[in-house]
Amino acid sequence: MQTFQQTALSLPLPSTWGIIGEVAGRRLVRGVLVLQSISNNIVRGTINFRGTDLPISGTWDENTRNLVFNSPFASFSGQLLLFDQTTINIRHFILNGRFIMNPPSLQAGEFGQWVALTGTTRIGPPQFSDPIPTTAVFLLSNILYGDPQHFR
Repeated sequence: MQTFQQTALSLPLPSTWGIIGEVAGRRLVRGVLVLQSISNNIVRGTINFRGTDLPISGTWDENTRNLVFNSPFASFSGQLLLFDQTTINIRHFILNGRFIMNPPSLQAGEFGQWVALTGTTRIGPPQFSDPIPTTAVFLLSNILYGDPQHFR
């Protein structure tokens, strides 16, 4: 599991997330989302679906737990869910939402759904119990901790 910098945010920083998405009903796309920093609600990081880190920038709203960010090819919006898996002492951070493809993408105008996951060792009593599908945790954990070359 990762070790995160302690902040007042519910979003762990810096952090690496496994991300999956479906574009216009087509096959799943897998990648890695890196959230490097949040300052004055401005998010900076990278996203990588095809072997190249692309810069992202956006906004984080701590009160609503909403994240909005843009990459060179798509605009993403999503909500943070938190889930403490007490049996293995892990806190899962799950982002999910919608995205739209932007020019210069060949899929400009098409939209889809995405979900991203990261986790850390839970310290103290369980605090969060948002619902989470177990299959998503397994798949995204493989992206983060499995063979990274398989997903690039």
